Amino acid sequence: MYMPSAAVTPQAAAIAAAAAKWGSGAAGAESISTPTCKYKYQPWSKEGHRLYACRLHDGARRKLIEKYGLRNRWEPFDQWQRPSQTTDKDSQSRQAQATALADSLQQTVRNTTANQASAAPQHSGTATNTTTKRPKKRRKATA
Repeated sequence: MYMPSAAVTPQAAAIAAAAAKWGSGAAGAESISTPTCKYKYQPWSKEGHRLYACRLHDGARRKLIEKYGLRNRWEPFDQWQRPSQTTDKDSQSRQAQATALADSLQQTVRNTTANQASAAPQHSGTATNTTTKRPKKRRKATA
């Protein structure tokens, strides 16, 4: 919401201009009728791909930029450098730890299954019915 302020900064001037242009009602209205995105913009994805907007709006904005180019007075997107190689090493280290943990869990499951199989009683090969049937409960007759 825009409110007049004693601070005269470029950001305050931009907010006032946006409120005057897109505000509801008379010129200089207090609020902008268009909702803004609340997701955070990251210049790079976790995989190292260039992003042009938040994760939800990147595809649509990428298409518009490819079709029309950057707007006048926009800062170029190459101002943000690609993440350093240490990030890639960290992610590789985390991936290796996750793989080792998954292998360890699979080995534990195999050992547990093998121990249960060896502890199970051996059958002579004849099929026997070990289930017992419970008598059915009778309902009271309603009159």
